[in-house]
Formats: sequence, structure tokens, C-alpha cells
Amino acid sequence: QPYAEEFGAQFVPGQRPWVVPVDVAMPCATENELNLEDAQHLVANKCFLVAEVSNMGCTAEAAEYLNSHIDYAPGKA
Repeated sequence: QPYAEEFGAQFVPGQRPWVVPVDVAMPCATENELNLEDAQHLVANKCFLVAEVSNMGCTAEAAEYLNSHIDYAPGKA
């Protein structure tokens, strides 16, 4: 929340960041950071690309869903 206030970003209390509408999402912090529910939020919000910046940033279910709905660029693993 302090980051959002300082830099004008949207903060959604009690939610994961993937519910915020974006054009491109880049899970990059940890393995399995983005799950199926998160992927469904991104697609519903018209995200057109998910690019993993970390190895296996998405769960297998999320990766399969994304690959069949939008452009998906998996990490190297």
C-alpha cells in the first residue's frame, strides 16, 4: 500500500495483484506465483500477454489456461 500511495499505483486490499486490469502481466517473484484463478482474472480483464520472468511463475493449470486463451511466454524451465 505505501508503494501504491507514493507512485500512484492501484492497491486492492485483500486481493492478489492479478485482479488489477493490465495489458501485460509478468510474474517474476516466485515459482507458482500465478494460479488458475489469477489467470482467469487476467483473461477476463483483457490482458493480452503473460510473460514469465521467473522460472515456473505460473502453476501448470494456469499455464495451460493462459496458453489456450491469450499469448503466453513461459520461463525457461
